[in-house]
This record gives sequence, C-alpha cells and structure tokens, in this order.
Amino acid sequence: MYCAILEAGKDFAIRRLGGRTATDYLRAIFDDPMAEYLAEFKATMPDYAAKFNIAGSFEADDGSAWYRSR
Repeated sequence: MYCAILEAGKDFAIRRLGGRTATDYLRAIFDDPMAEYLAEFKATMPDYAAKFNIAGSFEADDGSAWYRSR
C-alpha cells in the first residue's frame, strides 16, 4: 500500500520523509481552504492529538512559515 501511494504521488512530487516529519513540521491545515478539514480534524481527534506546539528559535508572523513545502 505504501509503495502504491508513492507511485500515485509521483506527479505531485511526493517523496519519503523521516518519522520526525509528523512532529517537526506543522500540518498545512490552518489556512482558509482547509477550514472544513481542520474543524473535522479537531472534532474527531483526541484533545492531545489536536493541539500543535511550536518550539525552537525560529520566529515568524505567519503560521504557514512552519509548513513543510518540500
């Protein structure tokens, strides 16, 4: 299944990332186009999993600066 996902995503530049990706990068779900998904995500996930903490010395005014883009 994993290989099938990678194959299907080639046209979208999908690639393998390490296990820390889930914790080191903010999910790109906080912009308006993802508002419906974010609401459903928060409603269905346990409270501890629906919170996002940003740590470190990087500073930015826009949350999207922490999104993984490539």
